[in-house]
Amino acid sequence: MKNENLKALIDIGSNTVRLVIYSPPYRFPNIF
Repeated sequence: MKNENLKALIDIGSNTVRLVIYSPPYRFPNIF
C-alpha cells in the first residue's frame, strides 16, 4: 500500500515537472 502511494506521488511529480518544463513562461499565470 505504501509503495503504491509512493509511486502515485512520483508519477504526479514527474507530470508536474514535465508541464513546467514544456510550458512557455507566459502560460504560468494560467496554471497557478
